[in-house]
Amino acid sequence: MLTKAWFVDKNKKEIIFSCNQIELRGLNDGDVLIKPFFSSINYRDLLAFSGDVGVAGKWPYVPGVDFVGEVLESSSKEWNCGDRVFAFALPNNTVWPGVWSKSFIVKSKCLRKLPENISPIDIATFGTAGLAAAVGINLIKKNLPDKSLPYKIAITGASGGVGSFSILLAKLFNHKVYAFSQIQSDRKAAYLHSLGADLLLDSEKLKVSKNPRLLPDRYDAVIDSVGGRLLTELLKQVKNRGIVVAAGMAGSIQTDNFDLAPFLLRGVKLIGTGSDIISEHESNEVFEIIFSVLNKIDFKKIRETFDFDKMEIALDKMKNDKLGRLVIKINDI
Repeated sequence: MLTKAWFVDKNKKEIIFSCNQIELRGLNDGDVLIKPFFSSINYRDLLAFSGDVGVAGKWPYVPGVDFVGEVLESSSKEWNCGDRVFAFALPNNTVWPGVWSKSFIVKSKCLRKLPENISPIDIATFGTAGLAAAVGINLIKKNLPDKSLPYKIAITGASGGVGSFSILLAKLFNHKVYAFSQIQSDRKAAYLHSLGADLLLDSEKLKVSKNPRLLPDRYDAVIDSVGGRLLTELLKQVKNRGIVVAAGMAGSIQTDNFDLAPFLLRGVKLIGTGSDIISEHESNEVFEIIFSVLNKIDFKKIRETFDFDKMEIALDKMKNDKLGRLVIKINDI
């Protein structure tokens, strides 16, 4: 069976992104053949598109870490032809040739059944970014049980996918949101306010403190998808027994002038989301949150959709205008 897929390849001179046909192999035990309806563009995809072999693993590489679609064929007893399924945060070794394909093979253990009351395009919009946000909200809920509501939550990278869903989820649970972003336009400010952000703060104008240890405590929790200097500064402003959830590294994987004082003197916790390695128990907790709120979210506020053959345009937009979520329509439903 032939399928069409978007490949990223890299040679000594350049990165090549092209749509090519490939022959699908047969199904091994536990494999499922999928016709995907939608996928989304995540930061990991952008890194691969930029030539990051740490993400791709090897070249050529077909990006995509989440999808919603239909089972075409199954060697697993769990799934039957016609089942509607989805998956988030897919590791590279669980899907072949990759999600950004007209059809592909995935390990059955990665799949979840799509509830009948949830739209395929909405679950795809939520995607891996929404999963990271939901894990973050769940970690805050579990680690701040004794604090009075609403929590004061600082959210960095607020206009991106993880940040956007972190704001939406935090407001659905009645928390107060301090949104950190590079506020470069009235359009972006209006977008963040439309999500429910209570206060907008320009991350570019955040001053590096002369005091290397602690600053006045302002926030019960932080959901950070940026890293670097911003994470370092916000750690110093978290209240006693507060929590910082690390959900990305869009700015930098390094932290500047990292200090142990917030942990030693205020008992602050720093926890990574680890969205692709969470336990089955935690996964069930998180999806309980997700399924309870999906129909309360106005996805039109944050979604822009592109056809499969417009993938290059969508990726360029992701690089230059990180606002909300970009969804790729791969096949008709």
